[in-house]
Amino acid sequence: MTISKDCADFLRQFHSTTFGQKLKATHAREIVAAYFGYKSHAAQLAETLFPISELGAASILVPDVSCIAWRLQRLNGLPSNIPEAYQLARVLSDFLVRAGTFAGKVWLYDSLGSYVVEEYLRDNHGVIEDEVSGAMASTNAIFDEYPEYDEPRVSDNGDNVQILVAGTMYGSSDQDRPYSGHEIGVSATVTLDRVAGRTSFMEPELDVGGALKDGYYAEA
Repeated sequence: MTISKDCADFLRQFHSTTFGQKLKATHAREIVAAYFGYKSHAAQLAETLFPISELGAASILVPDVSCIAWRLQRLNGLPSNIPEAYQLARVLSDFLVRAGTFAGKVWLYDSLGSYVVEEYLRDNHGVIEDEVSGAMASTNAIFDEYPEYDEPRVSDNGDNVQILVAGTMYGSSDQDRPYSGHEIGVSATVTLDRVAGRTSFMEPELDVGGALKDGYYAEA
């Protein structure tokens, strides 16, 4: 309750100071609950497996921007100049970090799947290349571009969240060597073990697989 109340109190003060309008305590509590992935403050209070009080033990915080947007549409009597969901998530994230309540990494994005594809997998491209190096070496191609990834699939399994991404690495064939493939199918699974609320996790685990396409196959 302390973390949730502190966030709600801060949000009310921030809105009053920045926009000159009053934000009701009930509205602030609902927005904070949505930030942590709950559709209502009551649902947050009912959490027993992953209480928000354990936030300090988490390494990754993924504010639920879509849940905030969903909740804002259903709250009556909000101030006319209430910020959009993404800005509210940013303000609350900055507060938690500044207050020392959370010391890990904040993955602030429109969606978790988009963050993994556009940020996390790019940051870990070296790991992906290492895992598919065997397949790369068996071709006559040079691979110097990021894979083109398909739409990610996000699966919430209760204790963890998994993001499954498939894609293709395209290489440029070396014409001086016999053709042996220039496309590698890549699969990446990012597993986030839940710690507190619905939106904070331990360090991600990345599992990568790959195989040659175009009729040529090899172990990654």
